[in-house]
Amino acid sequence: MGELKTELSSFDLTGFIDKIFDFMRRNEISLSGIVYFSEDGDLVELDVEEINHASIRNYLSEGKIIFVPFSDINVGDPIPCADGNQYLISDSSDLDEEVAIPVEQVESVGYLLRVEGETLKISPAALKGGDYYEIDFTEEESLRNFREPMQNFINGFRKEVQ
Repeated sequence: MGELKTELSSFDLTGFIDKIFDFMRRNEISLSGIVYFSEDGDLVELDVEEINHASIRNYLSEGKIIFVPFSDINVGDPIPCADGNQYLISDSSDLDEEVAIPVEQVESVGYLLRVEGETLKISPAALKGGDYYEIDFTEEESLRNFREPMQNFINGFRKEVQ
């Protein structure tokens, strides 16, 4: 999965947000896992009380980049994910060390969302060491098990073009 660009009108953003919220509730993941980036690129944690569909849509319409989790927190075991399955971050010991993110550093995997005009951009991302990074699955071999499930999850919210 690389960056997906789609018209807002052809993506079920409400359904997507609902599914992420349901996943977070089911797995007792704090809504503080949803963050956005300021114009300066600084990470801004949201007030958990204010996180809802409307606030996420408002931040997106203001041009903010928002991170939403696809996975629970990495504790070394298969990680529960928003699609209802569990995936394991590959052991980096058998991967090219200059390319792979060490398994123990990846805290969570998710999506960066941003809106430009009428276009929604969705990129895979990882939280590691308190920072968020866009994922290039061709370079991040340790996260290869997430590529297809994350793409399939997103595809489930794309509306049919009439």
